[in-house]
Amino acid sequence: MGDDVKVTFPQWFLAATALLSLLVHGCTSSDQESSLEQVDISIFAAASLRDVLLELGSQFRKEHPNINLIFNFAGSNVLALQILAAPKADLFISADEDWMDRVTEEGETLPQSRVSLISNRLLVISNSQSNWEILNPTDLCHLEFQYLSIADPEAVPAGRYAKSWLNEIGCPENSLWEVIQEKVAAAMDVRAALKLVKSDRSIIGIVYQSDVQVTKGIRVLHEVGPTNGPYISYSMAILSDSREQEATRILYEFLLEQNTTRVFSRYGFISKS
Repeated sequence: MGDDVKVTFPQWFLAATALLSLLVHGCTSSDQESSLEQVDISIFAAASLRDVLLELGSQFRKEHPNINLIFNFAGSNVLALQILAAPKADLFISADEDWMDRVTEEGETLPQSRVSLISNRLLVISNSQSNWEILNPTDLCHLEFQYLSIADPEAVPAGRYAKSWLNEIGCPENSLWEVIQEKVAAAMDVRAALKLVKSDRSIIGIVYQSDVQVTKGIRVLHEVGPTNGPYISYSMAILSDSREQEATRILYEFLLEQNTTRVFSRYGFISKS
């Protein structure tokens, strides 16, 4: 009798334990999956990223159909101020480090999630029907254009980069910026600046290389080399108030993958690696 108890008790115990383990494991897996079902994450991204992120977003959704991506594209300054006023975003991608600094200083980014994602290059452009020629940046000192279309140089990264470059070019009297600033037509973001150039052959503009890559009807007059222009850095971070940090982390890692970097390059962006 005693021997029978010693034999049957371990068998019953092991069977029950195995069943309990299976049930617990099944519930845990189910919980993990359900935690990501029909999740919406909000991405605040610089306007110049619209085309590439829409393509990458479509690719991401095929791999992660349970994660919906909601994009908000605007100037990085506008996005940063929106985040500071009412933190409702999950991921922020700024076209420069300064606006990310502003958001980080207010404690709105997740510690150690900030990364320099990609770079870009400035181009001087005109309508494709124009007949201007620029052999040297100083040719802009005497070029007879009506307006210079750039993003707001006091706030938007693309405009600040353009102003910085123009200040470095010397004309006979003053810097190129001082010579032509009265002709500056400030746009709300870099895409708006591009549209203005495309609409009028008397206007030139300074935009990102990536913007020209996806636009027809534009002529490149001058390319600002990496050693002659400002260093352009797009910064990415997960926001501390994100309610979907698990899903946001999945997208964050996806945007850092090597295959994703190739897509950025195809759209005219420059890899940081």
